[in-house]
Amino acid sequence: MLHIHAVQEGQPERKQVEAFISTKYQEMHKATLSHYSSTLFVGEFQHQTHVAIGIEPLKSHQAFLEQYLVQPIEQTLTKMIQRDVARDKIVEIGNLASQNMEYAKMIVAFLVFYLTVAEVEWAVCTGTIAVRYVLQQMGLHFHVLEKANPEVLGEAKKQWGNYYQQKPLVLAINVADALAVTQQHYDFKVNHAAISGGSL
Repeated sequence: MLHIHAVQEGQPERKQVEAFISTKYQEMHKATLSHYSSTLFVGEFQHQTHVAIGIEPLKSHQAFLEQYLVQPIEQTLTKMIQRDVARDKIVEIGNLASQNMEYAKMIVAFLVFYLTVAEVEWAVCTGTIAVRYVLQQMGLHFHVLEKANPEVLGEAKKQWGNYYQQKPLVLAINVADALAVTQQHYDFKVNHAAISGGSL
């Protein structure tokens, strides 16, 4: 059983979770992270960290991935689905770091559950080949909005190591559609301290 809980900026555990994410990005991409989502979720089993992921509500924040787009994310989504999408109904997902694919799938399923409760309609992210494989293995449909072009980062692209060799794309996932899939395979139990989850 994986126990998942949120870690906010300023909490004592925060540096430990950021270090876990940073180490994974260094191992996978030779990347040096300098930015973390305001809310991180960490998944633990037997008191060991196995997976982490971050979310950034976009009501009052610019998404990192908006650097790759020619217009704000809500306008991009509105144009795609031909229906108004409110910015406060969108979150950016990032900082995914996992010991293996099964834990990655579990924390993604948790986020679908969490975002549903929070009444979020769209999750957007920059997804590498590996991230897209995780989503495909889960049966989750995603919309490709744009290629992630490292040139827009200027000098900052150097800190990303070989990340952009993994062909990252800007993705959008409809939360309601995702829930219809994940609730068939994952179950989460909520208590005051944490959320426990597993496959059905």
